Amino acid sequence: MRKLIIAFYCLTALLLANCGQPKTMTPVPATRTPLAASEIIARLNRWDAEDIDVALCSTRHPDNRVPSGETSALITRSREKLKDLGVYIRWNCETQTFEITTEENQKALCGCK
Repeated sequence: MRKLIIAFYCLTALLLANCGQPKTMTPVPATRTPLAASEIIARLNRWDAEDIDVALCSTRHPDNRVPSGETSALITRSREKLKDLGVYIRWNCETQTFEITTEENQKALCGCK
């Protein structure tokens, strides 16, 4: 929850700083994110980050580890639910969290999937 609040304040500051700038494809601001989407993202970010990283960035784990089926299913179901809400996410390998992005920019930040 604390990460979500910090993300909200950071996005708000970013939006205020760019008020006069031309519109470009940017992540959906937290202020327009449906509550249901925020809850789904929060649940994903509470999940075992290492297992999610193995599922989404297997090239970063040369020990041939395999993510749990439960983790893979959670990611798939959550992405489908978020898509229905018009929200897209990507995995940030540096912070080990999911973040809101655009439909075209869903690949993980570390260059994995």
